[in-house]
Amino acid sequence: MAKSESDREDLMREATALVERIEFRISDEAQPIVAGFRRDGRFSIYFDADLVYHFDEQHRLRRAFVDGDLYRTQGTTLARLRRERTQSQTVLRSHDLSADELADFRTALMNRLQPI
Repeated sequence: MAKSESDREDLMREATALVERIEFRISDEAQPIVAGFRRDGRFSIYFDADLVYHFDEQHRLRRAFVDGDLYRTQGTTLARLRRERTQSQTVLRSHDLSADELADFRTALMNRLQPI
């Protein structure tokens, strides 16, 4: 994860791990999109610092950053991890997505990747 919560990923640092990478624009996007592969075949796509998808070598979703939350694989579903801060501590709360939440996440992911 990036050093600060507001900047989920340091795009330049993360992009250097992509040995094959490309930056491109599509008409509906305000920011350029960065995508590429790591040496071991894992694929990542960065729409911006707060919308990132990472896939494993078999092109299965491994983790994602969406709207300030981290999502990671958890068995056959995804878990949403959310930071909750108090004055004395930061707690990372995990929530396994329900079938409906997983379907909504998948639909949003597919809609986001469809134009590409």
